[in-house]
Amino acid sequence: MEAELTQLEARLAELIDAYKSLRMENSELTARVKTLQLENQRGAEKLARAVTQIESILARLPEEE
Repeated sequence: MEAELTQLEARLAELIDAYKSLRMENSELTARVKTLQLENQRGAEKLARAVTQIESILARLPEEE
């Protein structure tokens, strides 16, 4: 009985450590996702500006005959 309790305590300690580790990893990944989302948004905005500029340039080009 005592050995079983000791094993359960050890297993519980392992699970708690794993839980803490996974929570930390989750926090880091959440922060990374937010960063990547912002970078993606900035990239999309930059691309949209570039498309607008290119369309403007193309509109000013003389048409081919």
